[in-house]
Amino acid sequence: MTTAGDFRKALPNPGCLIALRLHPGSETMMLNLESATALALLDLFLGGTGTPVPAPRELTEIEWSLLEEISKVILRSLGETWQIVKPIEFVVEAMGSDPGLMACPEPARSDLQLSFELQLAGELGHFEIAVPSAFFAPAMTTQVPQEIAQNAATKADIERNARLLEDAEIELEVRLEGPRLTFRDFLALQQGQVVKLGHALNAPVRAVVNGDPALTGHILGAGRKRAFQVGETALT
Repeated sequence: MTTAGDFRKALPNPGCLIALRLHPGSETMMLNLESATALALLDLFLGGTGTPVPAPRELTEIEWSLLEEISKVILRSLGETWQIVKPIEFVVEAMGSDPGLMACPEPARSDLQLSFELQLAGELGHFEIAVPSAFFAPAMTTQVPQEIAQNAATKADIERNARLLEDAEIELEVRLEGPRLTFRDFLALQQGQVVKLGHALNAPVRAVVNGDPALTGHILGAGRKRAFQVGETALT
């Protein structure tokens, strides 16, 4: 939790700040893209590689126009996720590099600050938003004593949250433990060369969900494809 004023004060200059209205209401939200993240996104959008990470700078008028379109893609997914709270559409009201020159909501307004990471050409990008906490009021339950709120989530809470996330897409990766190589040996690898993995044929393999360990199991054959047979799950 923060305030709209504190959120704006902490923003770098130059940055990439976008003020948005939460249509159909009148509430506003602030989206801040790290300058390096914005420039990397623009580079990818124009057919580049997104690397190396450029130094922070102010955007040109054309770059701002392109960034507005890129931000709409990000916000569309966010809006779809928030349908469980209330129907919402993000309308761009202002964009700028200097937070001090941007119109700010009531500085004392209670905001929820959310941070996100983006995978960009092997690098991590970052953006954050400040949303009025009143936006989530319909989805909030009545207040409980602080000592109860600080306890671990109950089984009912976990099941409820799982139901809300049922349609969210996740990335499942099955990983074999490989050997450790020097960077010199890695660069010397040639097409067709065999790298022996330090993994026994009958040993279980790990599966991760969005980068976090979640399952163990075994690799099986399924026709012309490989399959993963679930053994144990780390999910609770």
